[in-house]
Amino acid sequence: MGVDGATFDIIKPLVRDGELPNFAKLMDRGSFCTLKSTVPLLSPAAWTTFSTGVRPGKHGIFNFLARKNGTYEIDPASSELRRVKPVWKVAGEAGRKVVVMNVPATFPPDAVNGIMIAGDPTPFHDERRLFPSGSYRGLEQHFGKGFLKPAPPFRGESSFLDTLLHSVELWTNIAKFTMEQEDWDLATVVYTATDTAQHFFWRTFDKAHPLYSHKSAERYGNAILAVYKKIDWALGELVKLADEHTHIVVLSDHGFGPLYQAVPLTGWLVEKGYLTYLSGPKGKGYRGLADTVKFVLSRLRLAEGLPPLSILRDVDWTKTKAYFLGVSGDIFVNLKGREPQGIVAPGREYDELIEKMSRELESLRLADGSAPVEAVLRGKDLYPDSAGSPDLFVKWAKGFDIVKEGEPDSIVRALRKRSVNAWSGTHMEEGILILAGEAIERAALRGASIEDVAPTIYHLLGLPVPALLEGKVLADAIRSDRLKAPEMCNLDIMEKGFSETIFSDEDARRVEESLRNLGYLE
Repeated sequence: MGVDGATFDIIKPLVRDGELPNFAKLMDRGSFCTLKSTVPLLSPAAWTTFSTGVRPGKHGIFNFLARKNGTYEIDPASSELRRVKPVWKVAGEAGRKVVVMNVPATFPPDAVNGIMIAGDPTPFHDERRLFPSGSYRGLEQHFGKGFLKPAPPFRGESSFLDTLLHSVELWTNIAKFTMEQEDWDLATVVYTATDTAQHFFWRTFDKAHPLYSHKSAERYGNAILAVYKKIDWALGELVKLADEHTHIVVLSDHGFGPLYQAVPLTGWLVEKGYLTYLSGPKGKGYRGLADTVKFVLSRLRLAEGLPPLSILRDVDWTKTKAYFLGVSGDIFVNLKGREPQGIVAPGREYDELIEKMSRELESLRLADGSAPVEAVLRGKDLYPDSAGSPDLFVKWAKGFDIVKEGEPDSIVRALRKRSVNAWSGTHMEEGILILAGEAIERAALRGASIEDVAPTIYHLLGLPVPALLEGKVLADAIRSDRLKAPEMCNLDIMEKGFSETIFSDEDARRVEESLRNLGYLE
C-alpha cells in the first residue's frame, strides 16, 4: 500500500493520540523506519524506483516531464520511458497473479498477469487506463459511469477536501472489489490524497507558516488529519483481505514538510546571464503580457478554455548556457552535440560552468539572509551511466522550493502570499516504510532506501532477486528462522520496447492540465 508523501512527522503523533489505530497495529507487530527517497524528490521518479528496485539513472524516469532527445521539446513522462521491468511484471512472468492500482507514472498500463489500472499522469480516464481493457466494463457497472474521472481543479478548500476523501474511499472500494475477484499473489494500491492535501493544507495547521491564519485554521486545521484518518480506514479495509500468510508493506515515495518561500529558479538563471529570452514583439515582452493576462484570468477562473503554457518558450538558444524544465530543481546545460543549438563545449568549458553554477547556487542568499539551497548535486556523479539525467539537481533547504515555471514573476510576487491556490507544503527526503506479516521481525530498522522495497518484495514472494537491482533485501526486518540468504539471479529485466513518447499534442495538453490542477505547473 502506497501513501504518497506520508511522513512519520505526522503519523507518529497521531498514532500516540489514538487517531490511527490500523497504522498503530502494524507498527506494533512489525518493523518500521524512515525511507530515503530519490533524487529528484518527485513521485514519477520515486514510485518507479519503488517498483523496479533501481534508481532514476537506470530506470530513466526523472520527472513528470521528459525532455525529448535531440530537441528542446517536452512531453509528459510515461511508462514507455521506463527501462527496467517493475516487480509486478517480473512476478507475473514468473506465474504470480497481480493486482496493480493507481501507481503514479504507470500509464500506459503493463500487460500483467492479472489486472492493472494505471496511475496519473494520464490523458485518459476510461478503458485505456486498464489492462485488460475489457475489465473496465465490469468495474463501470459496479462503480458507475465515468468512475475514473479526474479530480476537478482546486476551487476552494471545502470541495477540494471532499474530493480527496472521496478518492481514498473510491480507490479502496475498487481495490477491495478487484482483490476479491482475483486470486492474487501480489496486490499494490497507491493513494495520492495525502500528497495533495499536504501541498494545499499545510498552512492551515502550521503556526509558523507565513500563510497561517486563525480563520483558516478553525475551518481546515484538521484537513490533513482527516485525510490520514481516511487512509488509516483504507489500511484497515485492505488488511481484512489478507490471511495470516500475507505480508503487508506500507510505504511512501517521499516525506513532507512546510513550504515557507518559493524561489524563481528560471529568474535566477536569467539574472545570472545563463538563460536569455528573445526580445521584440515575438519575444519575452509579448509573452510576458500574454502570460500575465492568462495568470490573472486563471485566478478569476475564466481561463479554462485557454491552451496550457509551454515551458521552454521564446528562449534565445544562441545565448543560453543553461535552462530549467520547470517542476523540480533540475538544470540542463545547453551542450554542444546534445542540444540542437548547444553553445557550451563538452569537457573543460562544461565542467567550469557546472562548478560555477553550483558554487553560486549554494552561496545564494535571499533578502532576509536565508539560504534556500542546501546542496547542488551533479547528475553525472549521481547517475554516471544515464544519458537522460539533468546536469544539476538543486536540493532545497527545508521550507524552500521553486516557483513553478510559467508564473510571471511580477504577478507572483504581488499575489502569491494571498493566493489560496498556492502550495504551502512540499516534498522532503524521508518517507515511511512499515512491514508486517508472519516472517517479519518486530524491530526498528535503519538505513532503508526506496530502491530496497522491490528486492524485499521479491524475497517475500519466494522469487529470486534479479542481480541488476540497485537495492538490497531488508534482511534485518525478516525473522532469523524465516530468513534464507537472498537468492540472486541473472534474469534479464530490462524493458525491450521503451520509447520516447506515446502522447499526441492533445494527450499532452490533457496531462499538463492535470498537473496544473495539482499545482505542479502554473
